[in-house]
Amino acid sequence: MNFSFSQLFKDAFKDTKENFSVLIGLILLIFLGSFLLGIGVNLVTKLMPSIGFILNIASNLLQAYITLGFLKVCLLIVRGKTYDTEDLFVPFSYVLRYMVVVFAFVFIAIVIALPFIFSIDLTGVTNYESFFETVKHISSTSLMLLLATLAIYFYLACRILFYTYLIIESDFSTNDLIIESFRMTKGKVGMVIGFFFILIALNILGALLLLVGLLFTVPMSYLAMARLYTIFADET
Repeated sequence: MNFSFSQLFKDAFKDTKENFSVLIGLILLIFLGSFLLGIGVNLVTKLMPSIGFILNIASNLLQAYITLGFLKVCLLIVRGKTYDTEDLFVPFSYVLRYMVVVFAFVFIAIVIALPFIFSIDLTGVTNYESFFETVKHISSTSLMLLLATLAIYFYLACRILFYTYLIIESDFSTNDLIIESFRMTKGKVGMVIGFFFILIALNILGALLLLVGLLFTVPMSYLAMARLYTIFADET
């Protein structure tokens, strides 16, 4: 496999510089929209708790829709194709497949966490604060189970890394999305982990530059991720 991180990030830097105004505009719009949407949903939920569940589902669907549209633009950029405003409006079937995968892995995450959950005393736990307070005083066995659970989560995150891009570029079923992402990352988990560490370092550097650097490193991170996907996808 002809691959180098230096070339990947050089290309991502070039793409970011050439499309900076569009990318930063979309990212700021997404974050601001998500923030305002969250405030609105919480406010309405407090006033009318009976419809809170429905509003949260609608909010998640809308955020998934916007995210997939943005990722589609990122893919078009790294593939050297032209993009337009209409590319942000993806078919709703993309969102449905996205949500099915998310719900599937939430269920899997809960199952994986069960040994750890059953190893601690949850008596008196009524909220997040009391739960985390309980976790602070867990036994060595529970600690090992917690570390094992987190390690499995991280491994799975590396293996399903590309499912969102596969939704955009393929018509795979939900099961096939997961299978294909696992196939693409087979034997490459070390590369994916290395990529994550570089991304983390890049954004820490951006944050250290009075947070202004994040205006460049965040869109660059999205393009680097999309470029990594295209490298893996075009190789297989």
